[in-house]
Amino acid sequence: MNREPTIINLAMATKDTEYSQLIPEGTTKLQIRSRNMNDIKLAYVEGESDTNFITIPAGSTGKYLENFEMNDKTLYVQFADGAVADVLEIEVWK
Repeated sequence: MNREPTIINLAMATKDTEYSQLIPEGTTKLQIRSRNMNDIKLAYVEGESDTNFITIPAGSTGKYLENFEMNDKTLYVQFADGAVADVLEIEVWK
């Protein structure tokens, strides 16, 4: 049963820069979205957020994952072209 929510705000200030966020151990549900309505490039491997990524479209409810267990996993993200700065909002449940 998912009982403990955590909110992570990852500030992304520079275009064409990959940012990383370690997901807390024991996470079973997660939602990711842009606070400033920008496209976000999401990768699961360091260095791939500009080459091998999933786009979280601007204005969407974000990327939602559930029914999994994530341990020691880092997400790699950057905002798409045209954005000046953004905050990645991540909600995780353990």
